[in-house]
Amino acid sequence: MRDTDNLSGIDSQELHACDVWAGYIGGQATHTWSDNDWRRVADFPKLPIYVSRVGKTGTYCGLEAIMAIYKLGIPRGSAIVADVELLSGDIAELINWTTDFREVLDYFGYHVWPYGSTSYLFDIPMFGGYWVATDSKVEEQYHHPGVHATQYLFGESWDTSLIHRHIVHAQLHQNWGINHSV
Repeated sequence: MRDTDNLSGIDSQELHACDVWAGYIGGQATHTWSDNDWRRVADFPKLPIYVSRVGKTGTYCGLEAIMAIYKLGIPRGSAIVADVELLSGDIAELINWTTDFREVLDYFGYHVWPYGSTSYLFDIPMFGGYWVATDSKVEEQYHHPGVHATQYLFGESWDTSLIHRHIVHAQLHQNWGINHSV
């Protein structure tokens, strides 16, 4: 699996060298993927990422994420990543924000995977799974209950992760509504 904040710099050969793409749907992301970015990965399972907003509640961010999710036509039952790196300085705030965010997305039928470093990620109660950032440069899954994906390599154009195959089929989907418009 690869994730990038800017898919426009990825050529067709690089695009097809990967089996799952993760991209940004909103929040405090540096760059939110455009409709065209999502269309480019129409034939791939996709993992949408929402970046937490400093100073906003998990409920507010959850509702903002739902608006993006509905705009993109992401089917219920899909996994949505909550990138909580910006909240990692205060564990109590991190737990409260993530719990509130998950409650909103759960209400609408989505799974939430918190994403972040092992130094704080496992302080968050597990409710949908984790996406762990390790920068180990070793292609292996991080061994901890609930880890669905492990980011092990940070690159210039994209970051690379391993993801459990059974999760790809259960919680990641292709053929979202936006991919069939235009």
